[in-house]
Amino acid sequence: MKKYRLELSIGLILALLLVVLLWTNLSSIAPQLPIGLLAACVVALISVIAPWPERDSEGRLVSSPSERYAPKEFFLAAVWSVLGIVIIIGVATLLNRERFSKTFDLTQRKVNSLSAETVNVLKDLKNDIQIFCIPSQDPRERYCDESGQLRRLYAETSPKVQHFALSLSDQAALAQVRPTGYSRMVLVTKDGNRNEVTGSVTESKLTNAILSLTKTKRVVYFLTGNGEHPTSMEGSRNYANVAEILRNRAYEVVQHKITEDLPSDAQMVVAGPAKGPYSVIVENMLRRFLARGGRLILVLNPYRDPGMPKLMADLGIKLDPTVLLNNQGATAFGAQLAQLDPMRPPIVVGEFSRQSPITSPFGVNDIGLADGARAMVFEAPAASDPSAPKLKATVLMSAMHAAPVTLTEDQRNRLPLEGDLRLTPNAGFDPKKTYPVALDVEIENPAKLAEGIPSATLASKDSTGKVSLDGASQGGAAADKSKPGDVASDAAKDKASAEVVVLGFDPVAFERAIPTTTNLIPISVAHLYKEKDLVSIPNKDFAPKRFKMERNPGNFVFLFAFILPLLTALSGFYIYVRRRSA
Repeated sequence: MKKYRLELSIGLILALLLVVLLWTNLSSIAPQLPIGLLAACVVALISVIAPWPERDSEGRLVSSPSERYAPKEFFLAAVWSVLGIVIIIGVATLLNRERFSKTFDLTQRKVNSLSAETVNVLKDLKNDIQIFCIPSQDPRERYCDESGQLRRLYAETSPKVQHFALSLSDQAALAQVRPTGYSRMVLVTKDGNRNEVTGSVTESKLTNAILSLTKTKRVVYFLTGNGEHPTSMEGSRNYANVAEILRNRAYEVVQHKITEDLPSDAQMVVAGPAKGPYSVIVENMLRRFLARGGRLILVLNPYRDPGMPKLMADLGIKLDPTVLLNNQGATAFGAQLAQLDPMRPPIVVGEFSRQSPITSPFGVNDIGLADGARAMVFEAPAASDPSAPKLKATVLMSAMHAAPVTLTEDQRNRLPLEGDLRLTPNAGFDPKKTYPVALDVEIENPAKLAEGIPSATLASKDSTGKVSLDGASQGGAAADKSKPGDVASDAAKDKASAEVVVLGFDPVAFERAIPTTTNLIPISVAHLYKEKDLVSIPNKDFAPKRFKMERNPGNFVFLFAFILPLLTALSGFYIYVRRRSA
């Protein structure tokens, strides 16, 4: 025993530290267990290092320094104990990092901590929020793992936030959370309110989702009155699934009659597909709505002229005079599509743009089906025209395996909306050609869209709720009379930008076969919707940093993985041999 006092003292000091680190766990076994172990370790340590008098075999006192716990040995014990404590604390920190309530971000840009805006939002939470990450079916997409630290920071900042990463095999949990569309995270409150995060998961998106769920009211208006799809489960085609996705993302869905003016606080409108051209009154209503910074999703019916020529010209959108139909077997895939619906075979929409946040969630090989489509191109207004707003357009997707049929406006409006069309494609068409069928147009200084539109052309409600169209002539003759000063009051409220998404096909026509395009409207709404209360937070990289074996870092791998362990083993063996020989 005398020979191994150094080793025993080091072991007892480490045992003391382990008892302290595991105090909570030991207390759960027996409340007095950690106290007893701590006392036993202290008594044992004192008995080892204390200079108790020793006796030889004949009972005489021995005072040789070599047989006592000398100061040199105590110093070595202290040094090795400190090193052992540092190692144990480091290992315990790594193994229990999820349980620490306090972290320190030493990075220069504070990339491992939440911004002040997010912290303020979380501290003001009144309701409990559960954040569920929905994993991708593609194993290469590991956004749940990459966003784990971000979700953990939210939970550590506010006791009102809990986070979970679901498994695709846990069908019961998925049925309870009910993710829709391309959602990557679902936020749920105790009272059943929901919101979803799509696309890349960032701090800004997650904080805005919490704000939208708890503090703001977001309304999406669907125009009705000209044969547009209802938002309920009515008829063969409807926006019921679209409305459900929007409600699951904390939007309020409201149907709005085209005979009434849009509310002054309206920010998001979905129009179409209509069964007839929109009147000048509706056109002017939408122009004024965009002029004050509104966001519009315009869904065109390829078998009807949409009307609104002034609005289309202001947006720089030129509609092709053709209607795109199935190519009638001109390609192998076109022949397969004809088997889905022989009376009205669909066409393919795809080639989703990677530059737009609206279509970037779709995969490179994703496709959708459409019951015909209307091709369109963007023509920017002349730079010399001071009255034209500044526009920027992005082609969102294209139609493929289609055959163009040129029609006049009158011929188009006479086409049957159901059944066999019996149309002949243009001679010599290229079955492999693609046609742009959706545009995203960003408008800078949209106030110019309202120039020349008198307020009297818009429907309004009086105090009794009665609709009034005073001053609006039939056919829109009054709309052509410009009244300077009529838009002065509106100009003061104009915002700096507006945006329009134009779809040249019905996105829900074949949603039962391939529901890809059903998500176009919800994703567009998520992109277009703008709110004053939402925060803007610079992107940070919360993904776990991996060691990269390249250049200088790779040179140290051999040192730490081979040289140092080998030297440590040799040193230990040398010490062992020397102590044995002593």
